[in-house]
Parts: sequence; structure tokens; C-alpha cells
Amino acid sequence: MESASSIIYYYSRTKNTASVAQDLSDLLNCPVEEIIDWKKRKGIFSFLTNGYEAISGKETKIAPISNNPKHFNHIILGFPVWASHIPPAIRTFINKYKEDINSISLFCTQGGNGGEKTFSLIEEILNINPNFKIIINKRDVKALNYMGNLESFLINEKLSLG
Repeated sequence: MESASSIIYYYSRTKNTASVAQDLSDLLNCPVEEIIDWKKRKGIFSFLTNGYEAISGKETKIAPISNNPKHFNHIILGFPVWASHIPPAIRTFINKYKEDINSISLFCTQGGNGGEKTFSLIEEILNINPNFKIIINKRDVKALNYMGNLESFLINEKLSLG
């Protein structure tokens, strides 16, 4: 099977990252696929557990994906930042498919900070320097004030992918 250009994979607990992923998919005209964590992660106690699991480097059980990353030349990965760490669903996805990822760009949504640290953790696991990285604050997602950031992402993606 011939490789396609790009695909966006994302994980989103509160739908902030999902909104950004869909808008980016529309701009890039590429497929988008959600990474689904089978663990229920809602509520105040889950918030604390989620942060602990992220800091501890835990994995989780994720639903099977429809599009294998090996069929794409470039992966765009989106996720929320949890306690300045990788959410378990993203860690599971990366560890499962890291041999199939040759080129990647990253975007994250965050309520506070920690995006750069999270990017570094992913780069370390994959041993790849991302083509492009972008951090989008949660308040900008809520106010729909991030399209300029996505347009920068789009320009850099087209430049880096030719």
C-alpha cells in the first residue's frame, strides 16, 4: 500500500483538543482520528488520578484505531497537557506505534503550562525532532481565538512536507 501524506491523531478528555484537531484537519484537508481511552476519566477524583498516572508514565487501554500510522508519511499528534506530562492514552499510542512514525508534528492544549516539557518527553520516546510544535491555551480554545496559530501550523506543515 502506498503511503498517504498526513493524518491527525488526537486524544481529548474535555473536547478542547478535539475542536483544535478538527479545525486543523479542515485546514490541512487530511484525515483525523480520535485516540479513545477506555478508562473513564471524569470527575474530581479522576482529575487527581489522571495527573498522577501522567506523572508516573502510566499507559492505559485504548480502542483500536482505523488508520495505521505506517500508511502515512507524516503524523500530527494532538493532546492535552496533564500535570506537565503525557496523558496515558497518548503514551500508549506512542509506545504502540513508535516504530511506524518517521515524521511528526505536535500540538497540545493546556490550562496552565507544561506543553514544552511534554513535547520534550514525546521527542525522547520517539527519538524524533518534530517538524513543528504548537501550544494552544484552553482559554483561547474556549474563545475560538486560535485560528492564527493553526494558520502558522499550516504554513509550517506545507513548508516542511513540500
